[in-house]
Amino acid sequence: MSQCDAILQELRAGRKLTALDAFRLCGTLAFRSRISELRDRGNIIYTRTVKRDGRTVWEAELIIAQREAA
Repeated sequence: MSQCDAILQELRAGRKLTALDAFRLCGTLAFRSRISELRDRGNIIYTRTVKRDGRTVWEAELIIAQREAA
């Protein structure tokens, strides 16, 4: 499973991910690039900065997933 696939699977499950979450999930150090690749595939992903534990982090949430080929 690719890093993009692992991230998309978590987003489809309704989870919101940060770069640290993605690193723990699949080892990616390029979370924003993976989100960009998922957007290029037709997924609509909302991103925002949020405060977590006193730190400002970048968080991604899936809004609309591209339909998988049948």
